[in-house]
Amino acid sequence: MQVFVNDMDASGGYPAGWFRTLLHPGGHAGFQDRNAFIRLRLAEKASTPLVYERNEVADKKGLFTAKPPFPFPFTAPSLGANGEDTKFECSWEFAVKAADEETQDAPAFTVEAAIPWKGLTEKGFKKDSLVVNFRSRGPLKAAPQTGGAYERLSFATGKEIPPKPFTVRLHFAELDDVKPGTRIFDVKLQGKTVLENFDVIASAKGRNQALVKEFKDVIATRAISVEMVPKVKELTDSTAPILSGIEVVEKK
Repeated sequence: MQVFVNDMDASGGYPAGWFRTLLHPGGHAGFQDRNAFIRLRLAEKASTPLVYERNEVADKKGLFTAKPPFPFPFTAPSLGANGEDTKFECSWEFAVKAADEETQDAPAFTVEAAIPWKGLTEKGFKKDSLVVNFRSRGPLKAAPQTGGAYERLSFATGKEIPPKPFTVRLHFAELDDVKPGTRIFDVKLQGKTVLENFDVIASAKGRNQALVKEFKDVIATRAISVEMVPKVKELTDSTAPILSGIEVVEKK
């Protein structure tokens, strides 16, 4: 049986009285599924026991779920703790474009979606606070933040934005006590590798030494993509890629 007990006080940002236990026969539902929470109460004697029959094979997360039917009504949604809310559906269109195999004059994979603002505003969405998740679907485990999977929508006039050259400066400084050869990674700009097998402490010749790598004529339209690719199998505080700052200057 999987039991998680949480003492969530009001001072921590949770509603008062949230002393509950998490009981979920269908696997680890995560803390987004309120139906999996059972309020604890003191009693003179034990309540009627809930009896489950365990599956013989573990799921992908290594958890042994129970066989239905369950002692109480329960449905495991396909997307996780909560399913999609269909009341927010509206008509929209999208198109996909791949790069030209010979010239490679376009990004490797481009998706354009056209969602009418009328359809969104009728559902209560606001333009200035709308972000899109491009990597996953289903319930959120944390508040969305721009960068990574989440991106804010940019408003265009309908005209094609011409590409412009930029100068990009990447600022590095090794603050941890690591030896040369410990933190090795590649850096990509606009999908192209600009630093290969980069070692900050070796290049800067010591800890707490500022190091700037400048790249001119970086072509961009709406955004500049910076990707850090680790060259080690196991990521730790000493091996994960680092970046202290980004400076972007449009070429006049």
